[in-house]
Amino acid sequence: MAEAKVKRMWALPGAELTVPRSLLMHGADETLVTVPCPSYLIEHPKGLVLFDTGCHPKVIDDAVGY
Repeated sequence: MAEAKVKRMWALPGAELTVPRSLLMHGADETLVTVPCPSYLIEHPKGLVLFDTGCHPKVIDDAVGY
């Protein structure tokens, strides 16, 4: 099996998502909170990798459903 080694990794500032606390934690109130949505740049011996899971496009219309 090949061995993978990361040389360096950076958390990149990116988008922010503002949602009610109740979406993030059961029993929480509806106060809005802003959470970061970072992506990561990884330096590997074979090159650079951008890791960003992103969100489903429908999140903008139905955050609870997606």
